[in-house]
Amino acid sequence: MVDPEKYPGTTVFVNLRNITSQKALEEAESLISIYRLTELYNDSSIIGDIGDEINFDLSHLKSIHKHLFQDIYSWAGQTRSYNMAIGHDVFAPPDKFEYWANKIALEIKQDSYLLHLDRENIVKILAVIWDYWVSCTHFLMEMEEHSEHFYGN
Repeated sequence: MVDPEKYPGTTVFVNLRNITSQKALEEAESLISIYRLTELYNDSSIIGDIGDEINFDLSHLKSIHKHLFQDIYSWAGQTRSYNMAIGHDVFAPPDKFEYWANKIALEIKQDSYLLHLDRENIVKILAVIWDYWVSCTHFLMEMEEHSEHFYGN
């Protein structure tokens, strides 16, 4: 677990690119993660194959996060170590991540990893699952902005 450091006097996470502007960091995250996302889309074996060793659990999601943000954060792929809220939304505490991730992974597994569904229905179901997952946990910072595209493709 990690509690990322911020640059003094800012809300910007210390990053491998030494970007101290929030706007510039967001732009770099978008560009770099889109590139990494394209890699995953073209070759999902980078993080494993569905039904093989990967089972949509917390470890799987962390591997996606690590791949997407490896060029930006030294802590890519690690869960947060602190309680978190955004506005009125309070997210699961760190000691509950495994519970929620496993609960959602089990739902996917019980539905045969959604492999029997056509693309349109997979996208609809994964959008609901993803919303639930992020709403419950928000355990990987910046995750919801980028990784959802991988799950939705």
